[in-house]
Amino acid sequence: AAAAITHPDDEPVGSGQHAARRPVQPAGDPLMAEVFTWCVRTEITGAGDFLAKEARFGDGYRQTSADGLNNESQQWPISIVGRESKVGPALAFLRARKGAVSFLWTPPLGMQGLYLCKTYTVTPHGNGVYTLAATFVQTFQP
Repeated sequence: AAAAITHPDDEPVGSGQHAARRPVQPAGDPLMAEVFTWCVRTEITGAGDFLAKEARFGDGYRQTSADGLNNESQQWPISIVGRESKVGPALAFLRARKGAVSFLWTPPLGMQGLYLCKTYTVTPHGNGVYTLAATFVQTFQP
């Protein structure tokens, strides 16, 4: 029998009653961070911050060094526009983490990393179309 393929909306894809579903992983387990797989709008603009230590000396001399192993953190405002069947599961994914559980996400021109979402807004446009806007903040775990 051919293996079934799962979709981010967790709807079975395949044939017959044995179509596979994406396994549900418990929220809160950092060893099993789920991946945010929904496509976000491409015109998002991310921001990065570097933590650096600095010592200033006389005559304008300055010495700097990176502060820690993960001294760069990023923030990405994202948005998803679509029908309830598209936006709803993405919102449920974020709500299930309650702003406290990290998930994996790959930003534009970046590598997959852990992110938190503490804020979001939902804008209804009528006729079953919504915009989900959220801010993903990069986080690190040992």
